[in-house]
This record gives sequence, structure tokens and C-alpha cells, in this order.
Amino acid sequence: MRFSFKHFAIIAGIPLLLTSSAVSKQNHRAGYTGSRDTNGKIVLYVSPEGSGDRFTKKRPGSLIEARDKVRSLTTAMTGNIIVNLLGGTYLLDFTFQLGPEDSGQNGYSVVWQAAPGDTPVLSGGKEISGWTLFDNEKNIWKTNVGNLNFRQLYVNDKRAVRARTPNMTDFMDKGPYAKILSWNNFCPAIHESLISCISDPGKVEFCVNMYWQHFRYRIDSYNVKGDSAFLSFKMPEAEVAPIHVNEQAPFFLENAFGFLDDENEWYMDNETGDLFYKPKKEEKMESARVIVPVLETVMKIKGDSASHVQNILVKGLTFKHTNWTVPGERGYTCAQAAFDMQIPGMVEVSNACRIVFERNRFEHSGGFGLVFSAFSSHNKIAGNVVTGISANGIVIDPSFYRDNSVALIDLEYPWMFSKEAMPDLEAGSSHDTIINNLVEFCGRDYNDAVGIYASLPAYLTIKHNEVRFLPYTGISVGWSWRKELTPHRDGEISHNKIHDVCLVNPDGGAIYNLGTVSGEGTRIHHNYIFNVNSPGGWAPCNPMAGLYCDGPGATNVLLDSNVVRNSFNAFQNGSHIEKPNLRYYNNYWQCETLWYDNGAIKGCEAMEKGNVNITDDNWPAEAVSIMKNAGIEVQYQDILNDKN
Repeated sequence: MRFSFKHFAIIAGIPLLLTSSAVSKQNHRAGYTGSRDTNGKIVLYVSPEGSGDRFTKKRPGSLIEARDKVRSLTTAMTGNIIVNLLGGTYLLDFTFQLGPEDSGQNGYSVVWQAAPGDTPVLSGGKEISGWTLFDNEKNIWKTNVGNLNFRQLYVNDKRAVRARTPNMTDFMDKGPYAKILSWNNFCPAIHESLISCISDPGKVEFCVNMYWQHFRYRIDSYNVKGDSAFLSFKMPEAEVAPIHVNEQAPFFLENAFGFLDDENEWYMDNETGDLFYKPKKEEKMESARVIVPVLETVMKIKGDSASHVQNILVKGLTFKHTNWTVPGERGYTCAQAAFDMQIPGMVEVSNACRIVFERNRFEHSGGFGLVFSAFSSHNKIAGNVVTGISANGIVIDPSFYRDNSVALIDLEYPWMFSKEAMPDLEAGSSHDTIINNLVEFCGRDYNDAVGIYASLPAYLTIKHNEVRFLPYTGISVGWSWRKELTPHRDGEISHNKIHDVCLVNPDGGAIYNLGTVSGEGTRIHHNYIFNVNSPGGWAPCNPMAGLYCDGPGATNVLLDSNVVRNSFNAFQNGSHIEKPNLRYYNNYWQCETLWYDNGAIKGCEAMEKGNVNITDDNWPAEAVSIMKNAGIEVQYQDILNDKN
């Protein structure tokens, strides 16, 4: 039977009637000092400064103490065990980890939740103090952070800007950008004036958008000829060229003291540990709260192939301040959708089933937000806010798995598995649900990132989410450039509201399916999509579609009853299959064009019928109903106003 959240709630809520005498005896045997009600529910309290074994609201314990206490109670569960986190910031020195021994048992759940009315924050960061005025005229402040290494800085809970040129003036698309003069066979030419103020170019990153890709190349050196500077890059990224080159690609330069000329910019000298910041006019460094990320992952729920973690609910928590420093060591060179560099999530779940994340907030991540991978099934992600993420927001199955063998790498597409390996792959995600979440402002550092990403999932449902304000694609599902069948099968993407995406990078869309879907296929329906374009003009002419099926093997997808408004293109089909099973039926569209391309080559056209072109916003009743019912449902709409 397909597992649903409704079934989980019923299982988790089974009451067990005990006499007061029985409860007393069980309390005594367990050595429990918190509270247990007559239905067997146990409640523990923890706080950032908590310590001891009482676990009451007045005498709370710590996270680790509570976890260890829960482990001693699960085998005898006669109701849910609830750990209430009192308000405050839990500055973690190491990742908080739950394993199979922390699972709910006997049909009940272990619940880690915010105490009623409180806002607990699990932070992987470190507070920075000791600021002194370094340059009075320019209002630049300085402190020393020793050997800390990080790529983000947060001042009074707002992300500051790593010193760059041109200065960022548009928060939405992070522009303006400069444009290269020519790619020059991987030695790009830029205006010499952009780099002339740099005394040590070896610390500078060349951050460039190439169609759907984003690169961060560490500069090795440059040569000046006239008013042009020709760049060369460090290894190993100097060997990773873009798949397609834009000779006028938008870029900016980042990470030099000479770029520190605008309010809210910062620069760190990794050799000396000196950290510099130019505050906003309203900020007072004597009282400002400055945090840098240290941990890559704040929470990890990890089972193994022999013993999965199960029956855990995480509710009402805020996760903040995670780190990822690899681009400073080898550049950033992902093939697409921030995939293939093993980017960590601020919360990671693997080998797990019946795990629920509800009404949490994921913010200020240096990598991914929430990640489910490695044979996870029947999990639910509901009513969360995911915002201010450096890469992808929600990630399902970010790696591929093959039984008892190392997967073969494709020679033509080295970021993919070969056609020989594909038949033996199995989905890392099965029967998972992503519903009623707000996903926004992802890709803050990596412009190829997406809001929701799933590689090769089976039976994945993505519905009633709002996904918005992204540099590239909104929802991206599938990961195959070949025509062979894949583990990706039987999905549903419906009733989502997706808008203001592809702000910087083209060749993407609001909903993007890559490759073959197996089984009964995927249905994409009743989504409301608008503003899929690059209003700043940074994206070159390429598909920016509401509904996009891509890849040589794209087939077995039904796209029906969607509304697409104010997008560069309504549809795109990049299939190489003759007469693919791609059906664009009964959609409503008001865009510049219906198609960018329908088929990569002649004979590969998708089927289309009943698609209605709307003019002057004269939407029929059915289209109005689709728009009205898309997005977050009533019971979770309060998260749209969640400013934390």
C-alpha cells in the first residue's frame, strides 16, 4: 500500500489506555523524571543552556542528553515521545545526529519540535566579536577570526555580500553583471579596469554564467593588452570548460580587498585571518550580531542498509548557518542544477522511512537546504520555509546507487552514468511527498541552482508548493541524457505556484523534466506558472519555458491543465526520440510564443492538443480556478507571512 501522511498520523496517534498504577510502574522502571500522560505520551524539555536529567520546562536538559534519554525509552513506547525545544539559539559544535536507535517504535513516533510559542534555532555558526575601526574615512571595520574558513557572513540575521565588482544593487537577480569581451579559448578577456585594483589576483574568483551553467574559476594570473585583461585559471577547474560558450557571458569578480567599497560588503584574508566589513549606515558594530558558518550540516538523520531510521517528526525548528568551502579549494564547476559536486545539506536524511519535516525554517545555508538521499522512502516534507540558500533548496536523491558495483561513467556525458550502468540503478527515493512548502531565494551563491531538485526518484509527489525568486529553474526532476529506461518513474507535479524564475540563467523553466520517465510516467498538471524570464536581460536568448521536457531521451510525460503566463516561452521540448510520448494537452498560455522548440530534431515533436492562447488576461473560468487553487493550501498559508 502506498504510504500517506494521513496513514502516518493515524498510526502515530493510536491511544493506549493505561491505569494510573501501570503508568507509575512504567515511569519507575524507566527512571523517567519528565512527564507522561495517561495515554503513554512522554514529554521532555531541552534548552540551549540546559543540562541534567530532569527534562522539565523549569529544569531542561541538553539536546544530546535528551537524545540519549529517548534511546532508553523507545523500546517500551506506548505513545509518542515528544522533545520540546525551548526558544533560543543552539550554537552547535558538531552535527546533531539521529540514527536507527532513535527511531519511534511500536507504531509511535519520536517528535523533535519547538516548544509551544517558542522559536528554537539550531545554528552551525559562530558569533564573531572584537570589531575595531580600521579605516575611518571608508568606515571599514576589522576583526580577526583565526583559522576559520567560510564563504558567507551574516550581520543582524541578514546575508552580507562578499566583496565584488560590479557591486550588487539588485537583490533579486544579484546584478548588475559585467560582460566578457570574448571567451578567447578559455582565456577570457575582460575590461582591464575591473581588475586593476587587485594586488593579489590569486584570491579572486571569476564568477560567470554560461547558459544553464554557473562557474566559479579561481584566477591564477592575468595579462594586460591595451584595455583588456586576459585571465588564466587555477587547476583543477581550468580543465572544466563550459558545455556551451556565450561570448558575451555575464560575470562578476569576487573576493578582493580592493572590491570592498560598498556598504554590506565583507572580505576575509585567509592567510592572516583578518576579517573586514563595511557596515550599513544604520548598523553599529559595537552591538551588531555577526555570525559566520562553521558546520556543513546541522542535523543528520542517518540509517544504513541493514537498519533504517523511521518514525521521526521534526516540527517547528529553525536551521541556520551552514558552511561549504570546497569552491575556494577547487572552484565551482557543476554540470547543471548544482549537481555533481557533493554539496552538503544543512539537514541530511538517508536510509530512512516515515520521516516528517513539518513547519520548519531552513535559512542561511552555504550549500543545500534539506536533503533526502540513499534509499529513503515514504517521507514527507510539509509546510516548511526554505529561503536564503546558496545552492538548491530541497533535494531528493542527490546521488545514484547501484547494487554491489561501481557505476560506469558515461564517456560522452562524464557527469552521468553510462547506458550500460543505467538498467542496474535503483531509485534512492521512493514514495516521498513534498507539499505546501515555500521555497524562495535559492542559488544565492550558485546561479545554476534550483528550488526543488530530484534526480531519479520513484513515485515522488510535488504539490501545492510556492516556488519563487530563483536564478534558474523552479522544479527540476530527472537526470538522464540517454534514451534508456531509468529508475525515475511514476511521479506527480501538481497544483504548484511557480514564478519569477530563470532570472539570470536560461535553458530552464518553471518545471523542468530531464530524460526518460519509466512506468506509467509523470503527470504535470494544474500548476500556475508566471514570470519565467530574465527582466534584467542577463540571460541570453534560449528557452525559458513554463513547461520544459529536455534530454535526448525525454518521453513518457503528460503535461495538462496548467496555466502559463508572461513567460518567454510556454513550452519547450528537447527530445531526440522519434514521436516521443510527451503530451502537452489542455493548457492555458499567455506568453511571447507557444514553443521555443518542439523537438530537438525533425520527427521528435511532442503531441499537443487543446492548448488555449489567452489574450488581454481574458482567462476562462477553468483557468481562473487553476490559478486560484495552485500554491500553498489554506492550512499552511500562514508561512507566507513568516518573517521569523
